[in-house]
Amino acid sequence: MIEQPEWRFPGLSQQVVVVDVATLDRFYMVGQWAGGPGLPNVAAMGRKVIETICKRDERQFVTSLP
Repeated sequence: MIEQPEWRFPGLSQQVVVVDVATLDRFYMVGQWAGGPGLPNVAAMGRKVIETICKRDERQFVTSLP
């Protein structure tokens, strides 16, 4: 994307600073825009993130029904 307008604006690509914020360490995104639509899918994604965090922190993942 940055290289496309280079022909019209020479030197543009050397002036752009790129910051990747979506994939920083310990960043987890859950929501309808992060995966499949619908509450069940979002809930499943949230559960999976918590499982991942527990595994990373060497903690037991425990669930219970209300």
